Amino acid sequence: MKILIGIPTIKSFSYIFVSLERIRKEIKLCPKQWDVVLAICLNGVDYGHKTENEIKRFFKYYNDINHYILVENQFGKNNAINQIIKFAKKLKDVDIIHFFDDDVYLQSGSLMTNIEALIENEKKNHKPVLVGSAFIVINHSLSFFLSRYSFFEAIKKWIFYIIIIQPYLLNSERPRFCEGPSLGSYLKNIPILPDDSTGITDDSFFSNYFAIKGKNDYEKLGIFPTIKPSNSIAFVEVSSNFKEWEKQQIRIHAGIERVFAYFEKERCFLEKYYSWSYAFNKESQTSPKGISLKKKILYYAYMYLHKKNRKKAQEFIKMNKVPKWTTAYTTKKLFFE
Repeated sequence: MKILIGIPTIKSFSYIFVSLERIRKEIKLCPKQWDVVLAICLNGVDYGHKTENEIKRFFKYYNDINHYILVENQFGKNNAINQIIKFAKKLKDVDIIHFFDDDVYLQSGSLMTNIEALIENEKKNHKPVLVGSAFIVINHSLSFFLSRYSFFEAIKKWIFYIIIIQPYLLNSERPRFCEGPSLGSYLKNIPILPDDSTGITDDSFFSNYFAIKGKNDYEKLGIFPTIKPSNSIAFVEVSSNFKEWEKQQIRIHAGIERVFAYFEKERCFLEKYYSWSYAFNKESQTSPKGISLKKKILYYAYMYLHKKNRKKAQEFIKMNKVPKWTTAYTTKKLFFE
């Protein structure tokens, strides 16, 4: 069993070493009979080779991980992922491909859990399936903000923060959608992503693609085309900087809308399959049940912001423009403090 771990990255020199250490720990937990290799794709111009040098420094320090460094000057996450997929197929003996973002922070054992879920599904159902880790927020208290900002700035950021983390709390309902920072499948089932210029995001495409592939088996046999094991978790930092958060959300909204348009014939099924209280797509949104008054207030505040972001995303789509992807520097800083 050969497993390739794919990591698209660029301009990550300030944190890639620590991130690779986290992924190495996950690999070391896997059974020895699994041949796990890393393929890191640098996409976009790496000025001064800073990121590449950090990656090489990591593998010089930890020489117990088989690895490949791919260099692709064309910028774009989809492009980098496609290069990794094509490279994995050239190796010929890769069974499973699993992608991580370059800043991933996992609950211990999540990689092994995802791979085991894929193997079990293959043995039991022989059906294409996408496996991903659940997104859980690293929750910060008011004191966390007070230690970093002036009193009124801290209060303002904390209120905004407790609104936008609602979908990512441990006790929140989980979507069937597999998020980009941690997902994988058998290589034979993984599609090539549309070009980055389309504005279609990687996880939106993968999740919808697998849902459609497994539609008949889901409706007739109850076999889920996407799986998120309960003990597989990717921790996430949510930006308390409104402008930074807004830019991310608008791009996600636009990406999801474009993916639905790409799979227009199956849109009704996809909207139903991915129904969720916090769904980005309006037609997929369901009313939350059994929540307290406080959580209801937070929920409607969150959905109000959702609505505004969706409207701005639709303006980009009407103009046939792709929102710029901006690095969430504040969240990355917190992740690697």
